[in-house]
Order: sequence, then C-alpha cells, then structure tokens
Amino acid sequence: MHLAFLVIVGIILTGCVIPGNLAVLVQTPTATPLSITDDCTKNTEPTEQDVKYALAFSGNTFDPGSWDRSYTVQSMRVSVTWFSKDKKKMVFLDHLIYSCGFKQSDWDYVLADQTFRIRFQSYQNLNRVTSCTRNESNLKLVEYTAQHSETNYRIRFWATLNEPTRLLNVALVFPEESRTDLDRYSSRFFPNLSSCSR
Repeated sequence: MHLAFLVIVGIILTGCVIPGNLAVLVQTPTATPLSITDDCTKNTEPTEQDVKYALAFSGNTFDPGSWDRSYTVQSMRVSVTWFSKDKKKMVFLDHLIYSCGFKQSDWDYVLADQTFRIRFQSYQNLNRVTSCTRNESNLKLVEYTAQHSETNYRIRFWATLNEPTRLLNVALVFPEESRTDLDRYSSRFFPNLSSCSR
C-alpha cells in the first residue's frame, strides 16, 4: 500500500494532512457535560476539553514504535489519525461538535451507507456486513468489507453519543489478513462491543 494513498484517505476521512509523530489501554476521561446554549450556532469551535478528550481517548493503545499519530482541530471537530508504520492499518477518530444538540434523526445520516461511501470513496466494493447496538451505552457499530489496490479490507466504525452535543466516531481499517490485530485493537477501544459477532 502506498503512502500517497494513505494520505489521501486521511484527508478524506478526517480532513487533515498527516504531519507528525506521537502516540499515546483505553480509558475515557471524565468530561464535564456541555450544555446547549441560546447562541448554540456560534459555539462550533472545539474547547480545550474537546481536544484533550480526543487525544486521551486511546490511552496507551498505540505503541509509538509501530504507529504514527497526527491530529487536527477545526470548526466542529477534533480529528486524530493513526497509521501503522508498515502503512497497512489505519485508525481514525473524530470528536464531533453538534453545538445545538444531536437529534435522533442525525443517526440516519451518520450510519447511512451513502455516508460511508463518501467517507471511504477511495475504496471499491464497499459492502455492509453487519451492524449492532449497545443501547445501554448508546454505542453503535457498523462493519464493512472493502477493497483497495487488490487488497481486501475490514472496516469497523463505532459511533457513540457521550453527551447531547458531542458525538465520537472511531474507524478501524485493517487488511483482512490482519483480522487478529483488528479484533485486538477493537477490544481495546470498545471492549463491550468489539464486533457484532461477539
């Protein structure tokens, strides 16, 4: 797999360029709930708390010797990207701001196949395999298969609404031949819903 392709995918999925290196068991930092204000349409910039949350979410899941990390902060999102040193595995995290509140109808867009085709437009034969939900934790998982450059991939995409104005998305994109690694990293991120088959 070529670095240029990975950079393009990173730009498409997270809107960021891949500039730097740094890597950080998964624990979710305690966050102070953010409320919806009267001037919510103006509150689209991530706070320092948003940035810290996104950067700390993975804990020490990624070994700096095996993964490169970059992140961007822009209006309505903090995006973190990890690329394996061999350039075969990718992880994307988006901490998204819905300053006027995330509505139930927003799930239809977030989880729609058409949205995934846009996110993963560099891939061919993108097929939804399964989806599942952990209602008590408001956690949703969608799994896809896809191809790129004659390589078969498995994509797992989680979305969780951790407060009324913040949605967390995490996507793991691993070659099919690396399913064991995919399962291992999935369990580190979301042990209660690492895959729909468990």
